[in-house]
Order: sequence, then structure tokens, then C-alpha cells
Amino acid sequence: MSNQTSFLSSIVNVIVPKKENTTSGSFGNSADVLAALNSSLAVIEFTLEGKVVSANENFLGVMGYTLDEIVGQHHRLFVEPNYGQSTEYEHFWAELRSGHHQSAEFKRIGKNGKEVWIQATYNPIRNALTGKLIKVVKFATDITEQMIERANQQGKIDAINNSQAVIEFTPDGIILDANENFTATVGYRLDEIKGQHHRMFVDPEYGASAAYQQFWEDLRHGVLQAAEFKRFGKHGKEIWIQASYNTIFSPLTGKPVKVIKFATDITAQVEARKQIKLLSLVANETDNSVVITDRYGRIEYTNPGFTNMTGYTFEEVVGKKPGSFLQGKHTNPATVARIREYLNERRAFYEEILNYRKNGTPYWISLSINPVFNEQGQLEQFISIQANITETKEKALEASEKMDAIQRTNLSAEWDIAGSLIGYNDVFASVVSQCHDVYSAFHLSRLLNSDENRQLREGGNLQKDLSVKTADGRTLFISANIQPLINFEGQLVKVLMYGTDNTQKISAMNQAGELMGNVLNQIKFVAEGIGEISAQTSLLSLNATIESARAGDAGKGFAVVAEEVRQLAKRTESSTNEIRTLVATTREQIEDLEGLYK
Repeated sequence: MSNQTSFLSSIVNVIVPKKENTTSGSFGNSADVLAALNSSLAVIEFTLEGKVVSANENFLGVMGYTLDEIVGQHHRLFVEPNYGQSTEYEHFWAELRSGHHQSAEFKRIGKNGKEVWIQATYNPIRNALTGKLIKVVKFATDITEQMIERANQQGKIDAINNSQAVIEFTPDGIILDANENFTATVGYRLDEIKGQHHRMFVDPEYGASAAYQQFWEDLRHGVLQAAEFKRFGKHGKEIWIQASYNTIFSPLTGKPVKVIKFATDITAQVEARKQIKLLSLVANETDNSVVITDRYGRIEYTNPGFTNMTGYTFEEVVGKKPGSFLQGKHTNPATVARIREYLNERRAFYEEILNYRKNGTPYWISLSINPVFNEQGQLEQFISIQANITETKEKALEASEKMDAIQRTNLSAEWDIAGSLIGYNDVFASVVSQCHDVYSAFHLSRLLNSDENRQLREGGNLQKDLSVKTADGRTLFISANIQPLINFEGQLVKVLMYGTDNTQKISAMNQAGELMGNVLNQIKFVAEGIGEISAQTSLLSLNATIESARAGDAGKGFAVVAEEVRQLAKRTESSTNEIRTLVATTREQIEDLEGLYK
């Protein structure tokens, strides 16, 4: 008999004592038990102190040792050094020496550090006659491959739990369990959802629909449900998930026992898709030109607005830099240089530039360019939006030319909301240069009354003739159009004035008035002289009439002459009165006109 056979026989004799007669229910022949143990199990025998006494070939094959390499060695040979020196390990053997068997899955170390997993029982053996503990026998099965597979499976499960939201339901949709990723996604604690129906995560209208009932009916029949689903978390938070609902069947009955859902939160991606869709609509429907380039400025995308604005198709410009074919002979080099500087500095900017269409016609654009960076802060692309501002630019140029013309020939000035003069043009400066203190003389409080100031603050315009004394006592006359500048909130921002210098005109009018007054005085003097002559003539006519009456028939001819003289004097007096009235009226009108400009 071999050593192995003798070793196992001793074990069997201890476990199964020999009996003269076997009866039904006994172990039967010990040789049969020996053969079964020897062929299927790895068996090793230790002293109560843990030293190896013997081992069968199965054990030696699993651990990679020969028998003579382990006999006399302590069981510590098969465990990791740290564990072999631990209190836990000492307790393990103390329990065996107390007669308590140890059964579990154990990690052991074979020859050359080979890691081995075994399903084993350590059995304290008693003498069949005395009952005294005499040895420890371990029966083991190599489960290394199963443990590796289990570790792989567990790793996959752990990976799923770490990366996905997992929840379990009964086949009827009642929540059994959920991992932290799922509870974090929906915003609930596990105790808030456990025992609740899946319906709590869907829109109430959908949850009451036939389609929802069919959803769970299909799952109970094992139909996989995989798609993007809209769900609702705590407080009605909208969530989008990429999920699969998987039915688990009992291997014994074939009936569904649970449904496991594996899900990934794709809310951000769905929102991003919505934004991209909206942006695509904007880009495709807008009249503005949209251009996307790579980080080197080479075109990767253009929208239809680009083609409409420039005449170039995408196929004609892809891979090119926009400036290489859009800028022309009248494009401002300084603007081009600024754009190049902005691009090199990788910062957003706004510019206006003259470009040229495919057919060579010029057009103005407002140009907005923004750099796009990745998560690492590296430049990836530039997005450019251009709006055609040719008409606006032409109107602005026309307005600028008009304004320049006004500025060259008219006075202009600005006041702040407190009424202080803050700026004026050269024409204004030349007119007011003789004022002692321009800023004091032209403070709005001096120029306007309270009603006029209120009118300005309410947004009304004023047309007023201003008069200001100069340092040498002269008076400046300005015909002004005063206009408030109101912001979008209806608040006064500043006051503007455009006007003309009427000083010479008014002075000339005043001088003409004085000359006219002198003329009128002379006319009045002459009229008065004529009046006196008329009175004397009337008196002479009266005397002549009296004398002719005294003369009788001899004086009749003289009486006719006297009457004619009297009528002439009367007409002279009437004309003189008309001249006096005309002079008085004219003088009043001149005085009224002069009063307007004093």
C-alpha cells in the first residue's frame, strides 16, 4: 500500500470505524469512501499545532509542492505572511484545537507565490475510542477559476454601479432597491422610493396610459426595453436617461422574478442637443453669415446666410481663411491688423470692416468673433457672425457728413444734467471768445427759466433766442435749438444745442432802427413846420375873407381866392396829421422790434 493510501486509510478509519457487520444507512465499504475522497478532493493532514503530516496528490497538484517539501512545515507556509503573523490566524488554530471546525472560501499561497482559492473545511479529528483530539484534516476543492470569474463578474457589477444608475423592481414595477448613482440622479433617498411604484418617475398622464401598462406587460414577458426615456425626479425635476430594462427569470421556474434597469443620466447631452438644434435653426434661418473655422482660421462650416451675403458656396471656401478672399483694395489695413491681433490673442472681439462679394461689389459688415476652448483650455475653433450693415453705414456716413457741415457753419454745445457746459465746437468758441467766463455765462440756469428747464427734462425741445453779455459790454445774440438727450429709461442724459450767431444781424437791425428814428424825427419836424404854415395860411385866408366882405362887390374876386387858399390849408393840415400818425405808428413798430433783441 502506498503512503497516500495508508494516509487516507488512517483518516477513513478515524472517521469511519470498522464494524463487523454493516447495516443499511452506513458508510459502506471504507475503500469506497477512500477512493471517492482521493479522486475528488485535495486533502491534507496537520498536527493540532498546524504542522503538515501528509497530503494527497490532489492537494500537492493544486499547491505546486512535492510532499517532502511540505511535510513538517507549518500551515503558515500556505498563507500570506501578514495574515500568518496575525491574531486572527492564531485564533483560527485555537478554534481548531478546541474542536470547532472551520469552513469557508480561503485564499492560499502555493509554490512560488502562486495565488490559490479553495473551498475547504478544517476538521478536528478525535480518536474513535478515546474521543481525544489527535489531528486536523482539511478537505478542499480548488475554486481559483471560479473566484477569478466571480471577481471578473463582481468587477463588472462594481463598474456598472460606479458608472451607472441601477434600480431593481418587482415584475409589477414596485421598487426593491437602487444604488447611490440612481438616488443621486433622481434626487430621492432610498427610503423615499423603496416600495413605491415606478410610476412616480413618469409624467402622470403617461403613467395612466395604456402605453405605460403595455410597457410593463412586455417586461413581464421578457421583452427588453432600451431607449432614451424622459423621467421626473424629486420636485418635478426633468431628467433624461439612456436606459435598459432587463427582466430576470428564475432558473428553476422560468418565471420573471425582477426587473433591473441600468441607466445613464444624459440630461446634459439632451439639453445640449436641444441647444444645438435651436442653434442650427438660428444658423440656417438667419440672414446673418455664420462661419466656423479651426484654430488656424481655416473654414470648417458656413451657413446659407454666408452664401447669400458673399455669393460663395461652402465648397468654394472650405479650408480657406475668410480674409484671403473677402477683403479687397479698399479694406482698411489698420482694421485687418487689429483683427489679426485679436485672433493671435485668442480673445472675443467686435469690428466693422469693408468686404467684397464674389462678384466684386463691396459691402460693410459688423464682425463678431469668439474663440472656442476645450475642457483643457486649448483653443479648438473660432465662431464668427457677420451682419450686413452697408445701408446703416451709408446712412451713418451721410449723417456724419451732414453733421460735419453743421459743425462747420453752426454753433454746437453740450450741457450735463446739472446744467454745466461740458463741450462746444470751434464755431461756438469763436463766437463766445470775448465772454469773461464762458462756463458761467452759459450755465443753463442763466439761459433758461424754470418752465423751460422742466420742458427739457420732460423731453421737449426748445427754440429760443439767447442773449449773453461780453466782457466789453456788448451783447451776443444766438438763435438756438435746444434739445434733450433721453436714455431708454426716459432719463435726461445731457442737453444739446445747435444754433446760429445773429449778433451782426441784430446789431444791423438796431442800427437801422436808430437811423429810421432819426429820419422819422426829421419828418416829424418838417410836418410840424408844414402844420404851422398851414395854420398861418388858414389865418390869412380868414383875414382875406373878412376884408373882401368889407370891400363889397369890389372884393368878390379876392374872396374866391381866399376860399381856395383856405381849402388848400385844410388839405395841408389833413396830410400833416396823416404824416404824424404814420411816424408814430412806425416808431412804435421799431421800438417793439428792438425790444425783442434787448
